[in-house]
Amino acid sequence: MHAAFARVAWNHPQWWLVVPSGLAWAAILAEASGLPIEVCRSGDAVSRFGLFDPQVLLVGSWLPEMRAWSWMLLATMLPLAAWPVRHAALRSLWNRRHRAGLGVVLGYLTAWMITGAGLSVLVLGFGLKSSAANTSFAAAVALLLAALWQWSPIKREALRACHRTAAMAVHGWRADLDCLRYGWSQGCSCVVSCWALMFAMMLASHQLVVMLTIVLICVIERARHRPLHRQTSMVLVVLAATVVAL
Repeated sequence: MHAAFARVAWNHPQWWLVVPSGLAWAAILAEASGLPIEVCRSGDAVSRFGLFDPQVLLVGSWLPEMRAWSWMLLATMLPLAAWPVRHAALRSLWNRRHRAGLGVVLGYLTAWMITGAGLSVLVLGFGLKSSAANTSFAAAVALLLAALWQWSPIKREALRACHRTAAMAVHGWRADLDCLRYGWSQGCSCVVSCWALMFAMMLASHQLVVMLTIVLICVIERARHRPLHRQTSMVLVVLAATVVAL
C-alpha cells in the first residue's frame, strides 16, 4: 500500500490538492444539507436593486461573501490548478517539489481572490442578491452572459494560455518567485476564461446544481484545450431557465 501511494505521489505531485478541495466541498455540502455552519447572507443587508450602495465599501459587508467565495474557489477552481502545479513540481528539485507547487497555488489563488473581491462588491453594491427574486433574475442573466462568453475569441485564447509552460529557476528565491509568477499567470488566464461562469455561480448563491454543472464544463474544457461553444452554451441557457423556474 505504501509503495503504491509513493508511486502515485511520485508521478502526480499535485495529489495534495484534493485535500483543501475536498474540505471545501464538505463545507458546501454541509451548508446545503442544513447543518449548523455559518454561511454568507450579507447580501440581504443591501435592499436596493440596480442602484449602487457605497456603504458596502465602508462597513465591510462583503467579507462574509468573500468567505463563501473562498470555499467555492477552493472547491471548483483549485482542481484546475493541478496541471500547472504538476508542471512546476516536476521541474523542481526533489526537496522543493511541494514548495514549488504551493508557490503556484498561492499565485493562482491570488488572482482569483482579487477577482472575487471585485465581484462581491459589485454584487452587494447593486443589491443583486437582496431578495430571492433579484437573485434568480441576476443569476439567470449571468448564466446567459456566460453562454455568450463561450463564443468569445478572448475566451478561446485564455483557455489556450491555461496550458502554457514556463521556464523556472530550480533553487533559491528566484525559484520561489518564478513559481509565484507562473501561478499568477495561470490564475489570470483562468480568470479571463472562467470569470463569467464563476460570476454566475456566485449569483446563484452557490447552488449545488449550478456549481456541479459549471465545474463539469470547466473540467471538460480544460481537458480538451478548447471551449465547446454549442454544447456548453445550450447547457447554460437551460440552466438559466431552471434557475428562474426554481
